Amino acid sequence: GNKAKKIKSKETQLSVEEINELKETEDLYHSNLFRMQITETLKEVKLKTDQQEFVVKWVSSFKKFLRKLPSGEELSSKPLKIKPIDDTKKIQVSYKPPKNVLLYGSHALETNIDVKSTVDVLIVLPDDFLLRSDYSNQIYQQKRALYLSHVARKLREKVTLGGNVKIVNFKNDPLKPVIQL
Repeated sequence: GNKAKKIKSKETQLSVEEINELKETEDLYHSNLFRMQITETLKEVKLKTDQQEFVVKWVSSFKKFLRKLPSGEELSSKPLKIKPIDDTKKIQVSYKPPKNVLLYGSHALETNIDVKSTVDVLIVLPDDFLLRSDYSNQIYQQKRALYLSHVARKLREKVTLGGNVKIVNFKNDPLKPVIQL
């Protein structure tokens, strides 16, 4: 009699982790069903380990590639074919390694909801690359486009990183060109 009650009470005691999970469910989800649905959804969109490792390895190689590009190289001011930017103005600027290269978007959260995987990489321009006055007359957009076109040109030469490299408009905005591989 008493032994059976003691065994049952030991079996029904919850661990601290289980108690915290129950409190979290009560506070955030208001029901176990909702929590289970979210947990299942997260399992579906979570990246596989090998995919995540590949992306991290590629971003690391890309960072090294950008840092090894020769500093001081004059960025070509050939017509950029990025409209409505007025590329007839001569802007003289030279390449400097980026301040940082970051993985962001769904891959930074280790998730992906599309069959075709898209990895967003952010290149942070060096501090001394832009001036305060660059916001006027689309100079910022031109410098950014020059920087991107230089990186794209160098990526085309480095087949192991790039492959099919092209510059496209982000969400069809001609003032926001991005490199697409």
